[in-house]
Amino acid sequence: MTGHHDTTGLPDPACELGYPADQLDAILGADLLAFDDWFGVRTLSMCDGRRYDYRRHEYLPTGCGPHGAVVSAADVAKFRTWHARKRRLEQRRDDA
Repeated sequence: MTGHHDTTGLPDPACELGYPADQLDAILGADLLAFDDWFGVRTLSMCDGRRYDYRRHEYLPTGCGPHGAVVSAADVAKFRTWHARKRRLEQRRDDA
């Protein structure tokens, strides 16, 4: 399925928009620096605990956060897939 990424083994995001920094650190651990390199210019969301209601023309509380910058669960899943594949290829090269 296009656009679908396996989130098996990932905890539910602490924020409705994705994973805040402290949760990313817990999930990725030593791979956090590799994630930062891979993430590059992808888009972060900002959780300030509110959402704009265009019909009412005002901000309403979401009951979530504020968490600050968050990364989507799909991006974390993509990274884990990419990083695992990269490790396997490096291992094959080293074994050759």
